[in-house]
Amino acid sequence: MVFATTYRLLTYPSLSWSLVGSYAPTGGRQAHTASLLSDGRMVILGGMNLTTYIYPFSEVLVFDTNSGRWSTINALLSNGAPVARLSHVAVTSRRPGEIVLVHIIAHDDKIIIQGGDLGSVVGVSGVGDIAMLDMKVSNMSWYVPTTTGPTPSQRFAHSAVMVGTVAFILFGQLNNNTLDNNIYALDTATWTWLQTYNPSHLEYTKTGNIINIIQNPNSTAPKLPVPAYIPTYTPTYTPAYTSTYTSTYTPKDTIIGIVSGGVALLLIAAICFIVYKRRETRRAAAAADAAAATNAALFPEIPPIPTKYENNPQRYSSYSAYSWTSNTTVPPDMS
Repeated sequence: MVFATTYRLLTYPSLSWSLVGSYAPTGGRQAHTASLLSDGRMVILGGMNLTTYIYPFSEVLVFDTNSGRWSTINALLSNGAPVARLSHVAVTSRRPGEIVLVHIIAHDDKIIIQGGDLGSVVGVSGVGDIAMLDMKVSNMSWYVPTTTGPTPSQRFAHSAVMVGTVAFILFGQLNNNTLDNNIYALDTATWTWLQTYNPSHLEYTKTGNIINIIQNPNSTAPKLPVPAYIPTYTPTYTPAYTSTYTSTYTPKDTIIGIVSGGVALLLIAAICFIVYKRRETRRAAAAADAAAATNAALFPEIPPIPTKYENNPQRYSSYSAYSWTSNTTVPPDMS
């Protein structure tokens, strides 16, 4: 099952989720990326739907968090690149001087994607290319730069974060049996994979004012823009199609999550069962003790009545002589 709904998470002063906007016009998808621009637009790229269709990067799905409306923009590919994929990463750049809410931001509203899984269409486990899309121009087109330096291996299901003008690529899955725990740094100003990182252009990634505003509501720091459109209703939009196809494709990272979650659930269930059995044993023992006490009070124990068939009859230390009475004068024969 895949979903086509969007939720907003309010993190201050408390955590709360709320439904935002209607269903996505292209239906639900999975293993895609969502990048937030400086003007409040969220850009959805790539991913796969329920029928294993992988969305091309020429189709740019945009959700405006200010109006709650969806739109689709066409972007020109660069000689067919980037190819459609899922489980890739995307970082967004933002102009300096703005307060940042998410951690994948830098300086000028350009989206950079890297890696991903081509899925069952091509049968390749992962890719390692770089592509960039400028969201500020009217006629959008993808740019595929040529990078220098030691390039990381092809990967998917990894993470990325933008700091200044450097995009950090973190971890990921290289194939069905190999995971990577390394971190790679790409200087997006020169398109060079770095071997040594020196922090620079950190003014493009401001986050300090967020803490100041939370700790001091009377702070003179610029306030965070609040989207004007924050609905909490249930959308009534009905998709134009209803898919009855059940996909047999499962991303590798999803399998890992399912196995981990299943093990955790089994462990919790086992603990609950053990606790339940112990409580039941204690209750049964307490009930048995109470019943025994009640029976003892109502039916006291009666000592047994001795009979003539006892195994150990009473013994006497001496016996009296036989006596007899008779009219005869002859005593009985005592032999």
